[in-house]
Amino acid sequence: MSASTATVTSSASTTSISPTTSTPILTTATSTMSTSTAGATSSASTTTLSPTTSTTIVTTATSTMSTSTATVSSSSSIATLTPTTSTPIVTTTTSTMSTSTATATSSASTTTLRPTTSTTILTTTTSTMSTSTDTATSSASTTTLSLTTSTTIVITATSTMSPSTATVSSSASTATLSPTMSTTIVTTTASTMSTSTATVTSSA
Repeated sequence: MSASTATVTSSASTTSISPTTSTPILTTATSTMSTSTAGATSSASTTTLSPTTSTTIVTTATSTMSTSTATVSSSSSIATLTPTTSTPIVTTTTSTMSTSTATATSSASTTTLRPTTSTTILTTTTSTMSTSTDTATSSASTTTLSLTTSTTIVITATSTMSPSTATVSSSASTATLSPTMSTTIVTTTASTMSTSTATVTSSA
């Protein structure tokens, strides 16, 4: 939000400013799985894969407001601002699956994989407001400020898993993997307020 300026003579001038708000929301969910390889002789080998899924949803809402300028003489001036809002939404979904290869002799080899999952949620809200300045002669000038608020919340959860490899002869081999999970939560809140300045000559 930018500031507004009003210059008056022998009158009262009031300028109101609404905050500029920008709120982006980003949600991303990704699940991937690698292939497994089993080496054996004269037997049956089975490898099963789950699909690789990638889903991205991006939602962004932005609202901005420009300033207005009023110059008057012996009258009242009121400036009002209207916001401009732009909201794009993008959704993408992709699902793929790879092949598996098995060579076996006189044994059975089975490898099972769990998917690799990465999930990130980012939410950011920012609201700012600048000051207004009034210069008057033989009149009264009043400036009011609202708080500037900035709030950021970041939540990240990540789970990864590597593939397993089994090589057997005349026996059975089974490999199972468990996921590795990492979760980070960061919350930051800041609130500030600036001062206002009024210059008045020969007035109340």
